[in-house]
Amino acid sequence: MEELVARCLVEERPRHRYGMHDLVRLYAAGRAREEDSGAERAAAFDRLLEWCRDGVEAAARVLYPENLRLAPGQPRRDFADQRQALDWLDAELPTLVAVAAHAARCRPRPEVWLLADSLRGYFVLRLRIREWISVAESGLRVAEELDDQRAQGAMRHSLGLAYSRCGDSVAAQRHLRRALASHQSAQWPQGCAAVLVCLGGAYFQQGQLGPAVDALEEAAEIAGRHGLAVQETAALGDLGEVCRDLGQFHRARDHQLAAIARCKSLGMSRGEAVALANLGFVRVELGELGLAREHLDEAHRRFAALGSRDGEAYALIGLAAVDRGVGALSEALDLAERAVRDAESVDDSSLVVEALLARAEAARRLGRPAEAAADAERASSLAAAQDYRRGLARACLELGAAELARDRDEPARQHCGRAVRLSREQGYRSTEAHATTLLAELDARAGRAEDAAAHARTALSAHRQTGHRAGEA
Repeated sequence: MEELVARCLVEERPRHRYGMHDLVRLYAAGRAREEDSGAERAAAFDRLLEWCRDGVEAAARVLYPENLRLAPGQPRRDFADQRQALDWLDAELPTLVAVAAHAARCRPRPEVWLLADSLRGYFVLRLRIREWISVAESGLRVAEELDDQRAQGAMRHSLGLAYSRCGDSVAAQRHLRRALASHQSAQWPQGCAAVLVCLGGAYFQQGQLGPAVDALEEAAEIAGRHGLAVQETAALGDLGEVCRDLGQFHRARDHQLAAIARCKSLGMSRGEAVALANLGFVRVELGELGLAREHLDEAHRRFAALGSRDGEAYALIGLAAVDRGVGALSEALDLAERAVRDAESVDDSSLVVEALLARAEAARRLGRPAEAAADAERASSLAAAQDYRRGLARACLELGAAELARDRDEPARQHCGRAVRLSREQGYRSTEAHATTLLAELDARAGRAEDAAAHARTALSAHRQTGHRAGEA
């Protein structure tokens, strides 16, 4: 092999892999066309496609066995653990993408969409958006050519999830609605429930909390009626997140506790990590900081074991909130900076927004309001570009707080007023209460005692309703 590399016939690639030089590849393709029949070349490619699918299916059984898949097979390969399975997928991803694309163009077979379907869980962990969309589009092309409704639904489900994770809620909802229609046409309740969970998430990301609740409750109803424990658990956990944004912290806590218990019994490792992190965030809002730290530390450990960089960033954001709550502001800033780096590395715009806001709040409370304002301004621009309304409302709130800390009362009032309007439109009760509290402080500074008292009463009532202890204090 070293001699082939030295003669430039073979190139050394990352992860101790080798590949042919482009000219060698062209030469080999030409010889194959001259010496092998079309049937022989097709059979060779089919063997490669089957090898790829077998490996991906083996990895899926180790990494995310609970995921709904079109046709889980019995792979001939085995992986010893999650790390080995992830390493194999990471190394083979360029080949898997190329094989799926070639098959879609030249050799359309069901194995293409089965390969893409089994890779969905990997892409959720790694967030390789460009490759995710390419593989899912290859699968969709074959599913449409072969007129398979269930497969079309699965590929649009994958595309909807991919676009949701990269912040394109409009494209996500378009694909997910069409996926739901395909599964309804195919009379596949498992697919309907899974897509409705994702559709609820897409609505949630865009700040459409009412439609999010409707989709998630419908998913839970279908899953409960058909005994689909995994989909019912996912819907339950996502409902908890919607409740948190609505300021219903006690309901959110109960949903996440139930989701954790179900995930444990079903072996849903990533689902349990997500629910633990979500519960940690709820505990922060309720002032239960010791328990919040326990949940978020455990979630971070589990995300790291799964190789989920976005999950690690999410848990770090929560841990930064815990440190802010106990007054460990330098530690909170360090955690938030790590979260920003991790979020940017996976190119998840909504996660970047949340990490920037965590860093902004820590900087402001350390007496660095100019840095806080810069981060909040960047978060606001990112959130507006992606129509991430939750992030936009919170960015306006942080901008208001940063301007108040800089004694720029009029810009602070404008940002806080916008935060109140956005929160009221979408139903973000906690964010509205925090922004109203700042308006009360601004009124007091301006000598408008009656307005200050009115805003303070409104904020206090909202904090009491949500159970936000720090806000009520």
